[in-house]
Amino acid sequence: MTKPAIVLFALVLLVAAVAGLWSGEARVGPLPSGTTLMWTAASGGAAAIVPVRRRLRRAVAIAAAVASFWVAWWAGRREATAAFNECVASGESLRDALALYKATTGKFPTKLSELPRRPPGRLILRGSMWDYERTMEGYDLRLSDWLVTHRATHAQAFTAHK
Repeated sequence: MTKPAIVLFALVLLVAAVAGLWSGEARVGPLPSGTTLMWTAASGGAAAIVPVRRRLRRAVAIAAAVASFWVAWWAGRREATAAFNECVASGESLRDALALYKATTGKFPTKLSELPRRPPGRLILRGSMWDYERTMEGYDLRLSDWLVTHRATHAQAFTAHK
């Protein structure tokens, strides 16, 4: 392979890995979505256009790109599952931190990033798993995956809804 072909192939592997991680961090269900399958095809297709003379090397490049996507997808799924479970386990401590912030400043924060400690459930590419909104009365705090939504407000502890 020529130097430009190697650089292009490395770029294809990097994009496939980032796309895999992004797709894996999505909370869309336990099985790969249509978008995930589209990214698999795009990874293999991108590797197929890398200028390589031998068929075996082209096949290895395609397999490496697809594998790069799926390994990153698997890692993203594990990361998202662990982050979600961490959020469920420590949701009340986040509510306590919000109450302490209000007691200190007189108002709830506009964003969770204003809290002194970073909230649990941080993903590498997608950021926080929490959906937080300051309201006129207090706040609305949600955590969702493909199956259940956990919701709390300043006045109500977490409840789970399917």
